[in-house]
This record gives sequence, C-alpha cells and structure tokens, in this order.
Amino acid sequence: AYRTILLLACVAATLAGLADDTRPLNQWPSLMSHDAATGELQPIMAAEPEQRAMLAALPENMAAAEIQAASAPAAAAAALQPDCEASSLDTELNGDEAIEPANMNIQDIFGMFNAYVVTQSGTIVQQLDCGARSLDYRPYLNTDGAILAAHGGVPIFKKMDDTITEISHWLHAHPGEMVLLYVSHFDGGAGCKDKVTELLAARHIFTVDDCSQLASMTVAGAYHAGALATGGALVAVLDCMDERYDPSVQCYGDDFICYSGKVDVPWNHLKAYLNTSTSSTPSDGKLWMTQAHWQNSLATIAAGLGHKSNILLDESRAGVNAWLAGAIEAHAFRFLSLVEVDNTCDQGPRLLAALQKWHN
Repeated sequence: AYRTILLLACVAATLAGLADDTRPLNQWPSLMSHDAATGELQPIMAAEPEQRAMLAALPENMAAAEIQAASAPAAAAAALQPDCEASSLDTELNGDEAIEPANMNIQDIFGMFNAYVVTQSGTIVQQLDCGARSLDYRPYLNTDGAILAAHGGVPIFKKMDDTITEISHWLHAHPGEMVLLYVSHFDGGAGCKDKVTELLAARHIFTVDDCSQLASMTVAGAYHAGALATGGALVAVLDCMDERYDPSVQCYGDDFICYSGKVDVPWNHLKAYLNTSTSSTPSDGKLWMTQAHWQNSLATIAAGLGHKSNILLDESRAGVNAWLAGAIEAHAFRFLSLVEVDNTCDQGPRLLAALQKWHN
C-alpha cells in the first residue's frame, strides 16, 4: 500500500509539472551529462576514419606555442605504455599509416588528445535536446580573465557566459523545464570560484553555495527560485554534491575489456557499484549522483588508445546507456536522483523517459 501511495504521488507530480513537485530536490530523478562542456569540442574528436574527415575545416597551421601545448598531452599518452612504440600507437590511431610525432598536424594531435577528454557527442544544447536536465560543468579561469570550461585541466575555449545564454534560450523554448547546473572542480587561475559566483550573480542565476539551503528544498522550490524571466528555470549548485565516485570502475584491465572477451569482470564491477551507490540518500538534503559510466586512469587511457577507442566508443561499444535505460525501466535500483552518463545522446530520450516515470 505504501509503495502504491508513492507511485501515485510520483504520477501526480509528473502530471502537475515541476512547479508543483513537492519531492525533495535530492530525490529528483534527472539525467546528468558528465563533463557536459566537452561536447563543445566537437567535431574535433576523431577516432574512426569517417570521423577524421570532419577535421578538414580546422586550420592547418597554428601558432607554435599552441601546437606545443596541444602536443604535450599527446606525447604523455604515447609514453604511458613503455613497451609500446610511439609509431605503432600512431598506426593504431590513424589506421593505414604511422604518423611520426614531428610530422603530426594539429588535426592528428587533437584527434588523439581528445579521445579521452571528450565525454559527450553533442553540444550542451544538443545534450538538453537528448534528455539531459543536469549538467556537470567544470569552470576554468583563463589568463585573460574569461571563464571557460575544462576537463582534467584541459581548457575548453567556450565562455561560460555564452553557455548560460544558450541554456536560457533553450529554456525559453521549453518553459516547463528546469536545468540544474552543477559547478565544481574550479580550475585555472586563482579566484576561479569567486569569478564564477560573480558571473552567476550578474546573470541573475539562482545559485546554491551554502549546502544547508538544500536541506528543505523541494523540486518546486528550486523551480520557482530558479525561474527565468524568459521562461523555464536554471539553478546553479556550487559543489554541495555527494559524487559517490569510485575510480576502480574501469573499462580496461590487465585481462579484460568492457566490450570484448571477459566482459563480465568490468560489468559485474559496474553493476555492484551502481547497486551500492543507489542504496541510500543523504539525510541532510545534500544532492547526490550515481556515476553510470566508466572511469579512466593513465593506464586505461593508454589501453583505450591502443584499441582505437575513446570515451564515447567505450560507452557505445559496451552498451552502457542502453543497459542502464533497461535497468531503470525495470526499477532495478533502490533510489535514484542525478544519474550521470557519458555520451548522453546515446539513449538519452529513453533514459529521460525512464527517469520521468521513476519513483523512489
């Protein structure tokens, strides 16, 4: 009977819309894009020959300093496996012929470098169209004072201010929706967090930077507090997140790959993590997520490059999002709130629909 009451309450909340949803905000099932801003690097990411054709529009020459900066991570990646010659790694990445590091143009550099930087296959607006309602955004204070985004310290040259404008435009076209902007991992110059706070205030974005504000916040409360004059709601949360991060959930190991051969090893680990991370909710109202994607280290990046793969292909080859959608539809977990994925636009609409029907 109690479960029936919860189901009816969830259905009623769905029909009424976010403006009348009395559930605690930390029990709002929402699809979150992992490192959402990396999708703005498209179409630079290149893993397959047909994808590399997309690079034709990029400039063939750049300033020496820019090429040197871009080359450094690529060289580091090539050095990850001491017994793997750089030329053989380049052959794996580029298909038909090896490219000597000295002869690599900027397209080759970016194609290899971005393989394990880019977590999303579309821009932030495209991710919203695909079903994301929460965005993992990691700001970077550039030397010129501009606030950009970053992944692992790698700057993404699109201003946060422009991203806020694009999200606002999307919400104007979808006034019944709310977007949660989770801002963390402040990087770049000193004072990045202060600059982000100033920008959000200047743009009149409702911002939670005192975690105690979340203790009694409902979905409806967040929607009304974050309401934009142009429609929809945008809520920024600075840190205040239980990320439930487990670095051991990996696609590649000494004797396994998540999409070939002994797939049970990494998959059993991923499923165990998901079951554990969704078994409870924070009692203080703090937001929380489950990270439904593979984690990476220097070793897994080297292994992935050796298999001509990247973050997007690791997800799609393994079928993580498709499996996850089925598990949510089957109500395989105890609790759900923010469900973070790579490659949101793979199965995104299905994941969104499943989460909208979810009831804790």
